[in-house]
Amino acid sequence: MNSNLDEDTYSLAISVLLRDSAAVQAGEGRKTLRTFRFGLVFLLVFFNMSIQVFLLFQVLHLVTPTVVNNLRRYYDKFEWHMYGEDTKNFRSLKNGVRGLDGHFMPQNFETLDLRTKKEACHIPFSEPSFFLCVLFIWTLTCVGEVKKCLELFYSLIVYTPTVDSIDEILKKPETKAGQLLRNTNVKVIVGLTWEMKVFIGAIILLPRVCVSLMLLWLGSRWLAATNDFGDLIMNSVALEFILLLQTLLYFTIVPARNKRDCQNLEIMPPYSQERAGFHVFAFTFLWGLVALAWSVTYTFHLQYVLPDYNWDVREVCATWLKSQRAQFIQTSL
Repeated sequence: MNSNLDEDTYSLAISVLLRDSAAVQAGEGRKTLRTFRFGLVFLLVFFNMSIQVFLLFQVLHLVTPTVVNNLRRYYDKFEWHMYGEDTKNFRSLKNGVRGLDGHFMPQNFETLDLRTKKEACHIPFSEPSFFLCVLFIWTLTCVGEVKKCLELFYSLIVYTPTVDSIDEILKKPETKAGQLLRNTNVKVIVGLTWEMKVFIGAIILLPRVCVSLMLLWLGSRWLAATNDFGDLIMNSVALEFILLLQTLLYFTIVPARNKRDCQNLEIMPPYSQERAGFHVFAFTFLWGLVALAWSVTYTFHLQYVLPDYNWDVREVCATWLKSQRAQFIQTSL
């Protein structure tokens, strides 16, 4: 069974590229109008990419340095106080100090100033299960974008036959009896020229994958540096807004006629029959394992927000956070 393209600016660009190229080749409609639509849609795609890249660099240069430095400063204060404020109990790092094993003094938490308590106890790593859950959901969102790109790559670049002429790229779908459907705008992609495959792969799919992976890394860093549990959720929503910008632009700006053209373009399946098996039924679940593996690996090995984090905050903060919640409930009643 044929499948439809997703409804976003990238799929729209593929639709316009194929439909207008075929129409111009066949002499249908006005060439000037087709060319204008082609240029306008790809301008929208590049505008989409430009905004995403711009926001990426703004977050990288204006947002994350501040929150990372703030987190490191308070964690250093926490470490210095909790390990006895004796230089013999520490090892120096480029970005701060870390207490040595065996010198942690839980009793010192009582004399720690309130501001440092609050900032240190809201470090995302102080509640690793909560942080891992949020990071997993964010990673799954980015992995979903990469998955879409890979599926399009295999469908359009690998499995779709390479043809010599633009006349051969589209056809009307057939009924079960093998007759062509009439009076319909639905078209099926049955072939692509090698130039189209290169264009789709290099100009549409590759930049989309790169933006998704950059957002995954930057978003993970931003979330790891967010020392407020409420802001942790809000920041993940903000990151998703950047990632899904192509859908927002598509539904807000794109004319209805262009949307119908995109909706009515279908991709042939790679196989006429698909035998049942573990690969068919369970393979896509591996994307969830990929997202989980990144979340765990980043949290415990790759994060550089707090280098050589000692995992010593939760031990003393759990009781304090519980008392803060109880106090809040009492004052709210």
